[in-house]
Amino acid sequence: MKSPLLEATALEKSYGRISVLKNVDLTIDRGEAHIVIGPNGAGKTTLFKVLSGELFPGSGAIRLEGQDITNVPDWQRVRMGIGRTFQSARVFSDLTPFENMIVAVEARARTRGGLLQLLSIRPNAENRDAARVILRDFLLETVADRPTRTLSHGDKKRLELAMAVAGKPRILMLDEPTAGMAPADRHKCIELIGRLLAKGDFSLLLTEHDMEVVFGLATRITVLNYGEVIASGAPQDIRSNARVREVYLGHELATA
Repeated sequence: MKSPLLEATALEKSYGRISVLKNVDLTIDRGEAHIVIGPNGAGKTTLFKVLSGELFPGSGAIRLEGQDITNVPDWQRVRMGIGRTFQSARVFSDLTPFENMIVAVEARARTRGGLLQLLSIRPNAENRDAARVILRDFLLETVADRPTRTLSHGDKKRLELAMAVAGKPRILMLDEPTAGMAPADRHKCIELIGRLLAKGDFSLLLTEHDMEVVFGLATRITVLNYGEVIASGAPQDIRSNARVREVYLGHELATA
């Protein structure tokens, strides 16, 4: 049996006297789409911050392919292959989408085997071509040369996702990737994520409230409630879990 790509065991995290994560275990296998769900305040975003290295746990351990990364900061985890997006898109608003992609493509190229170097004033043809291809794949070709600040929310979220993919992560962590999107943008995003997953280049870890997204993409679901894992398993098992229906979405989960 193969070991997990990423394994978190007995994670605890508190803010002062408030315990946010309580003895959380979670694994991510190669090629899977693992979605974390739960009501507001369940600890989902804190779990993402701990797994990505933005925060360190109070106790517990995190291993990437068997290597202990519990106290490795987020920027080093990016270099190790953990990419992440956020609930609010984090892009360079004063640059164009093309320029944003150049930053992402060159950052990937220049962190291979060494420290991040200064980006080129004039990126080479290979990196320009790579940036254009990714923008096309993410349906951003027509807005590639506009100021990013003028883009719709959905386009900004897709741009952030494209930049994360440009880093060629082994694990891509998406924190509510469809949050705030119009229905048409949400469907585009779901299709994009599904195509990325089908390529098998990396594993996905998502938090998400939209049950259409959850049951359309997940190969495994973990449910948090008040910082504790109350269920984890295949989508059909979570759908029929009485406790999950009781504490989270009730009949909506069963009929999604």
